[in-house]
Amino acid sequence: MAGLWFEEFAAFEKPLAKSLMTLGTMIRMSVNETTLGTTFAYLGMSNVTFPAPVFQGDTLRIRTTVESCRESGSPPEAGIVNLLHEARRQNGFLSNSRKRAARVRRRTAA
Repeated sequence: MAGLWFEEFAAFEKPLAKSLMTLGTMIRMSVNETTLGTTFAYLGMSNVTFPAPVFQGDTLRIRTTVESCRESGSPPEAGIVNLLHEARRQNGFLSNSRKRAARVRRRTAA
């Protein structure tokens, strides 16, 4: 059994990055760019996928899409935002994605 796993791993020509490391990198980059300093509560993540591997030396780019947003009942100055984060390698291949929900500060009316 151990040999089978090694053979599958050895099929790649470059060292692989661990999936949880790439997920953590995506979380860090996306939070810093979207909700840092505005979050009341992190409501969780879902639909985490890893459709393509990430190799040592790859460059990741993160794209965030706001899927929906609505007012929050409590506190009144907050809203609920549902986001889709996608990490792509330098060649454009999707390496991982996730959905995230957060309770964030609302903008004040102008």
